[in-house]
Formats: sequence, structure tokens, C-alpha cells
Amino acid sequence: MDIEDKTGRLDVRAETIGKMQIDVEVQLQNQGNMLRCTLYYLSKMYVQSIRPGDDYAKLKKR
Repeated sequence: MDIEDKTGRLDVRAETIGKMQIDVEVQLQNQGNMLRCTLYYLSKMYVQSIRPGDDYAKLKKR
């Protein structure tokens, strides 16, 4: 890792008091992939809201 390299990313997943899931991504350089990253992380958060075998009705609204 080069300390002068400014292409870093930071991903933070949080939950509010009201149980809303939030994903924050910070990119120090435009990598042209924010739409895909956003869709990927949103999809991942959505499917992780239930366990295998659970009814789909348990999926949390985002």
C-alpha cells in the first residue's frame, strides 16, 4: 500500500434506532462504478434480512 495512493474506499453499514439499514460508501476517486456498487450492497443487505428457509414475507423494507 502506498500512502500517496488516493484511490481508497470506505464502506460502512449501520442500523438506525428505527432498525433502518444504511450503507455508506465513500470513494476518494471516481471509479465509474457507483451505480453497480449501490445496487450490489442494497441487494446484499436486502437478502441478508432473512435466513434460509424463512418466508419471503419477512424481508425488511428498505
